[in-house]
Amino acid sequence: FGDMQQTKLGDRYDAAVLVSLHCPVDRDTPSMYPMVHKESQIPYMYIDNARDTADSSTFFKCCVNVMMFMINHVDNNQDPEERKKTLEDALQKTIKLQTKYQEHRKWYNSGKKPLDE
Repeated sequence: FGDMQQTKLGDRYDAAVLVSLHCPVDRDTPSMYPMVHKESQIPYMYIDNARDTADSSTFFKCCVNVMMFMINHVDNNQDPEERKKTLEDALQKTIKLQTKYQEHRKWYNSGKKPLDE
């Protein structure tokens, strides 16, 4: 976690995603929940048990998109209440997209097509 606050060649990291393949990154921190480090204002997210995802390519593309969103909103220095609402809206959209993805993945694995039902 401390690595995210370092600077490399004069530049600091814009965001951090801490990934664990087989276990939780931190038992006291929720997985897949974007946060902002208070002191450095760097957005970060923990990903637990990444090896258990069925489609890791899509999964990590979604994670990168969430972090790009976080970077943009942290850089805009929005009002904290406005930022909270924006993040809650983005989280709800992400949850809906995840549900849709899981439905489509289930259909794909069962050999059915969505319009067959």
